[in-house]
Amino acid sequence: MKKIIILAAIAFGIWACGGEANSSTKEVDGKLVYQRNCLSCHGANGNQGYNGAKALGESALTMPQRVNIITNGSENNATMVAFKGRLSDEEIKAVAQYTMSFKK
Repeated sequence: MKKIIILAAIAFGIWACGGEANSSTKEVDGKLVYQRNCLSCHGANGNQGYNGAKALGESALTMPQRVNIITNGSENNATMVAFKGRLSDEEIKAVAQYTMSFKK
């Protein structure tokens, strides 16, 4: 009887931890992050240009360069603030990837 209780407790622990692992690996929606944080300056299609925002479709920036600017802000435009501390690394990468879809 004691063995059954121990095995049940172990099985429950594995099941419970498995649920947590799946929720933490949930994919981040770059479009949603963009809409919440970038839309007001860059616009729905990345070409609004408000506050000196660059047209994302015309940008030659690589993915790592986009991640850097989103993370640390722009040296050329003080209005482009750093999102480090506001967004997770996963959210920053997801929004950078989403902005690549604006490229012509």
